[in-house]
Amino acid sequence: MARYQGGNNAGHTVVTEQGKFILNLLPSGILHPDVACVLGAGMVIDLDHLAGEMDAIEQRGIRVGPENLKLSDKATISMPWHKVQDGLEEDRLAKKGHLRSAPPAAALPTPTATSTAKRPCVWATCSIWTKSACRTACT
Repeated sequence: MARYQGGNNAGHTVVTEQGKFILNLLPSGILHPDVACVLGAGMVIDLDHLAGEMDAIEQRGIRVGPENLKLSDKATISMPWHKVQDGLEEDRLAKKGHLRSAPPAAALPTPTATSTAKRPCVWATCSIWTKSACRTACT
């Protein structure tokens, strides 16, 4: 099952015998153990949000790993500094009288050893990842 466009600003709610799941980035097929899911080329993937979504469903007994979740090497990865850049651009535009929509750079969370260790790591040329490898290679 593929999700081919968008980011975590959209989402869907799925109700199964295991309860109610609110998914923003992950396709609903992730709830089925025999379904491989792909985050496709048109996706914008915020790694912090993806990690949180994965943690939330894993805590409810849904396995997420390289056997059932693949990331396209063409997907756009939104890194933490992109939020800072967006905030700085919004600050610049606000000085010209435009309305601000992004949080100021100072309001963004600072990465900690704990939050960094939980992030999945995605290399631009990879189509799959493993959480254990990423925690050691990219933190």
